[in-house]
Amino acid sequence: MNMTVKELAAELNVSKQTIHRTIQKRNIAAIADGNRVLLDDVAQKAIKEDLQDRMSQSKMSADDLRTFSNGTENDTERHADSTADDLRTEYIETLKQQIEDLKADKQFLQNRLAAAEAERDNLTKERQTILAELLSLRGQPKITTAAADTKQNSELKPERQVKPVLKRRRTLSDRIRDFFK
Repeated sequence: MNMTVKELAAELNVSKQTIHRTIQKRNIAAIADGNRVLLDDVAQKAIKEDLQDRMSQSKMSADDLRTFSNGTENDTERHADSTADDLRTEYIETLKQQIEDLKADKQFLQNRLAAAEAERDNLTKERQTILAELLSLRGQPKITTAAADTKQNSELKPERQVKPVLKRRRTLSDRIRDFFK
């Protein structure tokens, strides 16, 4: 008989989220019915087995409890302390390694930033040089010979008529565009 996740969770005395995680973990086939998820008998059995396995792994056996209470508490505590110390040491080493990696990354990024700033400065200087050359060339009249003018007139299309420019402030892009016309 099909059951919903909510019904199975109530029967097993676990949360619905636990059922959903078990379904996802074990890839159990479920039937979607609108907003509800239905579980057939096979799925229910698989979920119950998985939850029982997890419960048995998490509980200590009666023998373990007797051994613990018979005087090996100090050994167990020492082992737990030793394990905790080992974990702390390992964690500290991991953090130290991450710090070293971050320092190396920081140095690499600082080097790249310095290189990018130097490149930007070079490009700015080149740009200023090119603009100065363009402006100086713009101010010089074209030098042509009469023979060249007749040859150009016969081979090329007539020059475009220059339209009157309204009185407005010319921008650098306008001056460059006019230069290349």
